[in-house]
Amino acid sequence: MKKYILFGIGLLFLLSGSAASAEEPLLTTEYSHRRYTSQDGLPSMIMQRIYKDSKGFLWQGTLKGASCFDGLNFKPYIFANMMNIDRIEEINGEIRFMWNSDLLYPETQKSVHLTDTLSFNPHNSYSLPPNYYIFDNNEGKKYFVTVKDDTISEVICIPQLQGLYMCKTYLDLQQNTLYIPNNRDKKVFIYNFQNKHVQIMENIVMESFIQHSRLGLLGIGRDGIYRIDGDKATLYVPLKFEMQNKIAKETKNGDIYIMDFYNVYRISNKKVEHLYHNSELTLWDMTLDNDGNLWLATNKGLYNFFHFDFNNYQIPNHKIRSVAQDSDGIYWFAGDNEDIFSMSDGVLKPVNYPLNHALQTVSFNSVFSFNNITYFLIRGGILIHENRRFYWADLPSGNQYYSNMAEYGKNLLVTGSDMIFEITPQGKIVKTLSAEALKQSGYLGLAVDKNNRIIAGGDDGISIVENDKVTFLKSDFTCFSDIVCVNSQNHIFSTSHKHLNLVKDDTVITIRSFDNDYIMALLPVDADNLIISTLKGFYIFSTKAYFERDAIEMLFYNRDNGMDAIEPAFSETVLDKEGKVWMITTEKVVNFDPEKLLRQTSAPSLTVRNCAVSKDNVNWENIADFANSSFAYYNDNIRFSFIGLNYSAAENVRYRY
Repeated sequence: MKKYILFGIGLLFLLSGSAASAEEPLLTTEYSHRRYTSQDGLPSMIMQRIYKDSKGFLWQGTLKGASCFDGLNFKPYIFANMMNIDRIEEINGEIRFMWNSDLLYPETQKSVHLTDTLSFNPHNSYSLPPNYYIFDNNEGKKYFVTVKDDTISEVICIPQLQGLYMCKTYLDLQQNTLYIPNNRDKKVFIYNFQNKHVQIMENIVMESFIQHSRLGLLGIGRDGIYRIDGDKATLYVPLKFEMQNKIAKETKNGDIYIMDFYNVYRISNKKVEHLYHNSELTLWDMTLDNDGNLWLATNKGLYNFFHFDFNNYQIPNHKIRSVAQDSDGIYWFAGDNEDIFSMSDGVLKPVNYPLNHALQTVSFNSVFSFNNITYFLIRGGILIHENRRFYWADLPSGNQYYSNMAEYGKNLLVTGSDMIFEITPQGKIVKTLSAEALKQSGYLGLAVDKNNRIIAGGDDGISIVENDKVTFLKSDFTCFSDIVCVNSQNHIFSTSHKHLNLVKDDTVITIRSFDNDYIMALLPVDADNLIISTLKGFYIFSTKAYFERDAIEMLFYNRDNGMDAIEPAFSETVLDKEGKVWMITTEKVVNFDPEKLLRQTSAPSLTVRNCAVSKDNVNWENIADFANSSFAYYNDNIRFSFIGLNYSAAENVRYRY
């Protein structure tokens, strides 16, 4: 019966949480994540613990056993005499599980029964180091227990422990003191093991603690985060938590993640960001892997939130097809059903504009902003927003499919169905370039280089217009060149189905073919990198490595490392004023910082998993300590397996020897 008290209390708190609002918000936003369940290899979806060992492997404790995850596969550990795993810890490099009053070492299957009179208390012991615990007797009385060599070495009766409720104690080994919260009496007791003296913090509700590398000991309480100095606590960051079960982890840069039963927060230089909320999911535990990804153990599986890199926006019941940002920083979204929305300071508003009754379509194709004028392209016309008013450009309607725009000096270029128009910023035609003049038809790709040359991709190849002279380029992989872009180094890239091409002088060079895929968009993010969106995700291509060393270096992002949106939209990936990417996909609008992704590309740590030697390549002898072993001369055969742990992008890991 005692084993289910914690879950019962958690359920009580969940039922007492605030009710969800019945009114659906106009804009929803959520960081992308990946969920792992028993279908992926977990022993059970109902998880209690998540733990990172010294090598970087992730261990999971569930109601039906445990598992170890290496970023690719789960290795299960299921035992007849140990069901739910209450605690996972590492002792001298060896993983140990705890359940009730039993210890179990999964690799050696060694099992130890500690006591028949006491039972392990996992919640109150959560923050205590290995070999230090809180145990309960059958009447619920609490004791501080130490374990040595798999045997209980000391049982200490501390009166103040009896006031523990849903709180986590903290042990300061240097000061030999134990912090014991008592939220019912609004106190925190500081018990000194050496002299049994007790100090008291009065009028404070504290639930858990974290030793911060720079800030020292911090307490997480009902009203926020406190800095603790001796028996004094000072409110550091005010924060009203919704639920209990507060757990805090520090990142490599000193930020703090804090979770409760429903929520995840990030504290950065006293700034609070509410990262996640889900009242239908119970969060039991969390950890950070060696790459800084945040993992949550829940009642519905294991969640990886990566680095909270990808923010997904959705407008319920509306399909967004394009986005742009004007000079004032206002974002403009356009989509099906002639929808237009504006967003400023995170507030989304629907936009009204004069309808064009000559149009026979309901979907905007693209949005483009130039000199604080915004253009909404649709089949049959272009809607212009200037000085807080809307009007329609003076362009042919009919079946003209306006799809792409580019700056051209003081004017603009726009592609139609069978020609390219040069127009003024107010939408007046200055000049047209016909299919005959451009030596091909079907203009989809459009860009202007630093020399003010027009680069147009069409059904047959690439047309380059310079001072009314047209040069037509064609190769084996230039048919349907539907995307063209120019980076800050004046390198011209184009695409043809699965082929990434480079226009160089009077030739077209194919850089890379993405087999079984299709390129959907190109976006230069800086002088050194190019984003290549495909149906399966997106790549960050190092143009610097290509031009300096003739090397193809790409990072790939899909659902395995944060980009969980499906199918980027065709030619609808843009860069805002802050350098963040906005990518339209079939289901949502994805926002991320490419520089943050590039900064995370450090080499993973390499781990040798096992090693064996043989003199005849038939009979093999396992080597337990590979790093410190010497090998006999007759053992001519050596085999070993290894892994570069990288939970951010397992498929991006490359090996060489």
